[in-house]
Amino acid sequence: MGSGKSSTKAGGVGKRPKKFLDQSAALSLATSIAEQKSHKTAEKLTQCAKLTPVTQKKTKALLAARISESKKAKNKRRKTQRQSRETLNGDDVPTPPMKKSVSFA
Repeated sequence: MGSGKSSTKAGGVGKRPKKFLDQSAALSLATSIAEQKSHKTAEKLTQCAKLTPVTQKKTKALLAARISESKKAKNKRRKTQRQSRETLNGDDVPTPPMKKSVSFA
């Protein structure tokens, strides 16, 4: 520590200085990045513009149909599970779920 040398890894270079671009190179890099971003946003806008209101309505209808089908299937599954529980109990009256007991100690 007192030898005056900086501690680096064995055979390593140590911390390297940052290399900054000159102003013209930085400006050209920034403009190319901006052009790429604007190109991407333009592509997205054209894709959205290609969708006509009719196709948007169709996709909404398809999504609504999928949601309703999944709800129907879920309700059907619940009904069969409830019926299987009732047949296991042997009672026609469904038993309410057991309440958890809470103790304060």
